Amino acid sequence: MTKSELIKRYTLFIISLFFSALGVAFTKHGELGVSPTSSIANVILNSGEAFVKAVSDTTYISFSNMKIIFDVACVVISVLLSLVFFQFKIVGTREGTIISALCTGMVVKFFTKWLAAPLNRILADSDTSSTSEVPQSVHRT
Repeated sequence: MTKSELIKRYTLFIISLFFSALGVAFTKHGELGVSPTSSIANVILNSGEAFVKAVSDTTYISFSNMKIIFDVACVVISVLLSLVFFQFKIVGTREGTIISALCTGMVVKFFTKWLAAPLNRILADSDTSSTSEVPQSVHRT
């Protein structure tokens, strides 16, 4: 692999890491599920992200910090299993896996912090507009 091709691959990796973390931040903020690929409420959840959210809510450790702990633990387990099952060779885990495990939670934290206010405004606007469209006779007191 040439140096130019390697630079392109790392650039694409870094871009994808940011998009992935952005997806996690958006879906986590919406509180309809935490999968970056689906935000259908409590129907389709990425099991890893749902586990992180459950442990985070239970232990009061921030989601992003728990995500880093979970991702690093998964990488350690995958390396150990690879060593056991592939005759002391690491298979399937490369530098991108390690970088992603260490950085995705930090990028999620960054996006969560900077997107909280705009997303709260958007969600608040949609809440008020949806209630104003319902006739008064429908509101229960």
